[in-house]
Amino acid sequence: MKASLTPQQANLLGLIAALTVGDVPPTYEALAEAMSTSKGNIHRLLSCLFERGHVTWEYGKSHSLRLTDPLAAKSSAELIAMRDKIDAALVERMA
Repeated sequence: MKASLTPQQANLLGLIAALTVGDVPPTYEALAEAMSTSKGNIHRLLSCLFERGHVTWEYGKSHSLRLTDPLAAKSSAELIAMRDKIDAALVERMA
């Protein structure tokens, strides 16, 4: 059984699921922007998620971040709502 998550860790899992396009996961920069935090904090959160078995990646290889159980991250409705919110925020920032 996987350990329970902090709210930030759960939010990050949802963001990874929502921002993954096809087989390409989001960058640390995109995750940091979406969570209004630093890339260093994203790395710390991902390290905790890795230790708990929620994500995996290949060291030294870009775009290798993967959820071990993508369906456990969020429900479809939550993912769609989250992606819409992120898209609206990005459009607003670019305007």
